[in-house]
Amino acid sequence: MNTEYFESAEVSDVGRKRKNNEDACLRIPEWGIFLVADGMGGQAGGDLASEAITTTLQQAFAKADPAENGSFVRRITLFRKATNQASKWIKNFADEKVIGQMGSTIVALIIDPRNPTRAAALHAGDSRLYRYRKDELKQITTDHSAVTALAAKLGVTPDKIPAKYQNELLRAVGLTEAVELERTSVDIASGDLYLICSDGLDKMQSNEQIAKILKDGAKDPIATTAQKLINAANEAGGKDNVTVVLIKVGDLRNAPKLIDPDEEEEDQTLVAPVPPVVEAQTPANYQAHTPMLDSGDVHGDTPHTPTPTAHGENPKSEKDTADKDTADKPPTPLPTSVPAPAPTSASAPAPTPEAVLTPAPAPMPAPKVAMIIPSAKTESKSEKITSEKTTKPEIKPNPTKPGSEPEKEKSFPAGVVVVAVIVVLAVGAGIWFAAGSKSKTAAPAAEIPAKPAVSNSLVVAVAPTPVKPPTPTPTPTPTTNNTAPAVPDQAQAALLEAGRAALKNAQAAFDSHDYNKAATLAAAALQKIPGDATATKLQADAMAQLKLIQDAWRDALTKAQTAFNNKDYKNAAAWATEALKKIPNEQAATKLRDSALQQISAATEQDQKYQAALQAGKDALGKSDFTLAETKAKEALSIRPNDPAAEQIIQQMQVAMDLDSARRFFGQGDYDTVAQICQSHPASADFKQLAADSQAEQKALADAKNRFTAGDYSFVAQIQKQACANKPPFVELLKQAADEQKLLADLSSLKQAGNWQTVTNKLASPAFLAVKNKPSFRALGDWAQSMFEQAQKQKLLQQASVTFEELLVWFNIKDPTDPYIQTAEAKKERRRDGTLTVESRKNAQDTVAWMEDFYGKLGMLDQNDRAKLLKQLKDAIASHN
Repeated sequence: MNTEYFESAEVSDVGRKRKNNEDACLRIPEWGIFLVADGMGGQAGGDLASEAITTTLQQAFAKADPAENGSFVRRITLFRKATNQASKWIKNFADEKVIGQMGSTIVALIIDPRNPTRAAALHAGDSRLYRYRKDELKQITTDHSAVTALAAKLGVTPDKIPAKYQNELLRAVGLTEAVELERTSVDIASGDLYLICSDGLDKMQSNEQIAKILKDGAKDPIATTAQKLINAANEAGGKDNVTVVLIKVGDLRNAPKLIDPDEEEEDQTLVAPVPPVVEAQTPANYQAHTPMLDSGDVHGDTPHTPTPTAHGENPKSEKDTADKDTADKPPTPLPTSVPAPAPTSASAPAPTPEAVLTPAPAPMPAPKVAMIIPSAKTESKSEKITSEKTTKPEIKPNPTKPGSEPEKEKSFPAGVVVVAVIVVLAVGAGIWFAAGSKSKTAAPAAEIPAKPAVSNSLVVAVAPTPVKPPTPTPTPTPTTNNTAPAVPDQAQAALLEAGRAALKNAQAAFDSHDYNKAATLAAAALQKIPGDATATKLQADAMAQLKLIQDAWRDALTKAQTAFNNKDYKNAAAWATEALKKIPNEQAATKLRDSALQQISAATEQDQKYQAALQAGKDALGKSDFTLAETKAKEALSIRPNDPAAEQIIQQMQVAMDLDSARRFFGQGDYDTVAQICQSHPASADFKQLAADSQAEQKALADAKNRFTAGDYSFVAQIQKQACANKPPFVELLKQAADEQKLLADLSSLKQAGNWQTVTNKLASPAFLAVKNKPSFRALGDWAQSMFEQAQKQKLLQQASVTFEELLVWFNIKDPTDPYIQTAEAKKERRRDGTLTVESRKNAQDTVAWMEDFYGKLGMLDQNDRAKLLKQLKDAIASHN
């Protein structure tokens, strides 16, 4: 990875509240990899989980060969594999140590080594990747958290979700042995700044605050900006560990933008190039038909396996029968197949080595007049094959590269390709065709390359029955003329005998449908017996049959090309095979057939992948493994977009997830959330039943709360008998009721002991503020108040008695020794002599007036001569000097 275009920095801090740092980060600039991991599990190993991820990835890329893993796709594949290794280790470690859940979030940015203007984000959990471009901060990743999912489902903002769901993650490394990393494509531009961070940053700083820090630090060193982000999180409270990795992009204008050789993804389908349409005329007397492959539909649900096998493989058991059937009768038309993926365009991904398709056949010209190729005994090096091992082509990717020549056919001996016909045969005039000696071969037409000839090897389908020539008649011995000497009788006889032998062999070849050999031998016969009518007609008939064969070949090839262009690869392969029956091993038909078979093979392979993904999705859904169900359904949709069966899995998964979530909230006693989720599925019986159960429990909870507020604790025994007693809201209510019942019992015991002072003090404490107005507690408070008032009254009465008796002594109405005086204080007093000040007189008079009122309210004024003595006091005070 060329690092001249990127600058990076990392900072990690424990924060203000935590004792250890469970975050980890990793930079491998030479591989274009930057990541942050936020461990979870606290003392149970969150730091081990995050460290396991960074260590595993670092070791994996340290051992990796850059040459083998240099492509973008392979780099991502290696990253996923290493992450799954870490996830498995974390899961096994947690299980072995029996420490409960242990895991870590992960978020990574992987830059394409051949094109630094693009990258991929891989993440699981709520750690984030941001892009800061042109003063705008954008969050690239989406949190895998209960808050985000629930907010999206309910159509509310995340801050409306209850706080108890804030720390619940839906995806993380280590929860299972393998983790599904969400991949997000990232386009990179010059001047971009990418921020990877744990949630210790985004929970302490809003996006606006983060953007301001990045903007203010635009001219600072990148490490300084990273530290400023850490400081801001800590100054805001630092409630969690906080880690940031910053990647600053330089000038990419001169950066390479190469095509990745492994551009295709695992689920992409390779498509063969579209061969050009063959321009050929179909003879009017040729009966067209649609050829049939020896298998079923290749694009439907049932995989299609055509009869032909791959080059060089052993023939299948049905080969002889299939060849015989297709040669003796016209094939049956096929149903229209489902179109396979579109042919590769210039912008399509480069094909993989495992699925390289053969190039398109070259366009074929119209027939030209040419000479017949005689049956030479020579063979080219590529034609030396064993004739006994006749094989069929199989649906198999061609290992050659696009644009190269395909592997030569090894299924039949190479025959002489007749490229044209003689249009005019001068039968009556004795004009014959010179075919040349056996030691030479005539050059084929330039537009149709032919292989070197091997005797009588042309394999064709049965054509219309030819007219068998009559038995040849002896040719009269030619006479001499004035211009040429006469041939000796013996030489003439030998020549005639050789001609007749050639004619006999030509007729035998014609009867065996070897028209090329028949035409060649007929031409040889005409060399020996010039102008012979039988040889001339036999040659013409053979040439006519060859023309019919070539016309049938062109017609089949045209139909094959048309079917291929229409993406009907099954019929394209069948028609190309039909063309090869007319002219075996012909290059254009071979290429077209191989391309069609590769498309069929690719379609079959894709269909098998689709079926496997669909079934895996259904199985996962049945096991409530919603993450796997969604992954497999999306995999099926990537092969068949908008597929109803795959979309149904996702719909069922969403319904099942909603039902699972609603049941979980019901188990937690969160009845309002249950109601909101159930309202999204009004037609479902499961949701209706769950909503009814939730409403019943919510009503029971409301009734219990009302009785609790009224101080009626009789509901406790009823609730404890029900299943809902273990749910959080009921547990909390029962605990409060139990606490209040204990307080009430304690206060009642104090009442029985008459300890109204303690009762009063307890009811006045903060612990009793919430209960003192409840009837039971209020009654205890009233009792304590009445007892207090009685005590106060006794105290006032005592004070009044002391003051009353003291005044009686002071103003000489009673002597201290008088039996009427009962209080110890009054018995110690003496008569007060001397003049009263105005203020003292006034105070004494006010005191007497208060006592009259006090005793009067108590009904004690007429007791013990109080009224009389009070009157005497008034007079004594008034008259005292």
